[in-house]
Amino acid sequence: MSLLGLLPVTQALAQTKGVPPVIQAGLDVYLGQGAAAAVKAWLKDSPVERDAPLISNTTAGLLKTESSYGRFVGHEVLQSARVGSRAERTYVMLFFERGPLYVSFDTYRSSKGWIVTGFSFNTSPDAILPRSQFEGTGPRVLPAPDRRDPDQPL
Repeated sequence: MSLLGLLPVTQALAQTKGVPPVIQAGLDVYLGQGAAAAVKAWLKDSPVERDAPLISNTTAGLLKTESSYGRFVGHEVLQSARVGSRAERTYVMLFFERGPLYVSFDTYRSSKGWIVTGFSFNTSPDAILPRSQFEGTGPRVLPAPDRRDPDQPL
């Protein structure tokens, strides 16, 4: 599933070092307020902010994941790669009670700050993560702790 979105930089939310603030802001909103609020946060001020079918379909996809995997409990940034001087792709694993959801965020540094230009998510890592993540041939850039230790009981 892919979509476009913008979100202003907010200093009030905790940030994972090196991750574009727009990504972290949406993750914080998801953790605190749920899927619908996260989708709205990622789409805020974007050209598709009022695209009801897109918002509905994206929210429904996240809620479907929650119905199978349980509630969203945290995340881990797996890798981030620059694509030129103003764009970046960041891979994140979202933790749910019974399994992960893999996400790639494409961001762009505009004159107003970092914005999300698209993202895709899937429960299959092969559909989202680069081959280097599995082969051990590429660096694991930006390892970050999630909101809770995945090895600890819920």
